[in-house]
Amino acid sequence: MTAKLQFSHLICLSLSMQYGVTAFTLPRQVASYIGTNGWAALYIFGAIAAFNIVLISLVYRFGKGDDIATIARRALPAFIINPLFFLIAIQWTVLGLTVSKDYLLVLRSLSFPTLPPASLYVLLGD
Repeated sequence: MTAKLQFSHLICLSLSMQYGVTAFTLPRQVASYIGTNGWAALYIFGAIAAFNIVLISLVYRFGKGDDIATIARRALPAFIINPLFFLIAIQWTVLGLTVSKDYLLVLRSLSFPTLPPASLYVLLGD
């Protein structure tokens, strides 16, 4: 028996991941950047995440199950594809490093408060 991830499960998974990740960092950022009435902005951010999921579902439906590289090669000229993929790779690298540094700061403050932060950064490989 082969198990296949259904499209509705993929949408629920991406929705849960987007809302779940922002649930940890959003309250502090909203309070510091927007102010005490920042709770109203949560609806705006939720609408932005929902719109992102709608765009993901449109690409999936119009792409007929192909991966993003195949869709991009069909839709864009060749001289745009390589720089675009390079920029996406750099963006994902920077995002991964930023998230890992935030994780290390939280891990250090909760689990290893006396450990120097440089030692965890060396273990991460930054």
